[in-house]
Amino acid sequence: MNDSYLMFVPKDPSYIPESSAMDATTDYINTLRRKPARHFAGIPYIEHYVGEDIELFHGMELFRIPSCRCCKSNITEWWNEKMDYIWHQESRLGKIHTKWAVPCCGQTLSLPELDYQNCGAFGCYALICNDREMELVHTEEGLQSVINTVEKLLKTPVNIVWQYI
Repeated sequence: MNDSYLMFVPKDPSYIPESSAMDATTDYINTLRRKPARHFAGIPYIEHYVGEDIELFHGMELFRIPSCRCCKSNITEWWNEKMDYIWHQESRLGKIHTKWAVPCCGQTLSLPELDYQNCGAFGCYALICNDREMELVHTEEGLQSVINTVEKLLKTPVNIVWQYI
């Protein structure tokens, strides 16, 4: 059976929330759990992932190479070159904000500034929720309300990443 996850990744790739903020967010997300899933306490459905360096949180089967945020052009070859460069650095955290001129329109952008269409984001931290067990999308107020509450609780703006495995 395939799984669907929704990840909340801070827009600042180096941001890691305080443990009290993570706990408050877990409490909030628990209120959105589907009623049948509430009876199975052992099912992992929320994870606060904290890495030692910048990672690309991506949509697995949903992931596509991002496009230029300015002109929406395909920049696959350029993106692959820059990813190779970043990933071969001792610390990606120090290089992730490096700006380069994109080949399509000449604008200078860093990798996090590209258009990932909710299928990719860079960070050291992600709140990962199993969407099959949650009412994240189908709340009365909608997904935007959930995003706003998560941002308030984590004390930072977030990108969302849909992941399908």
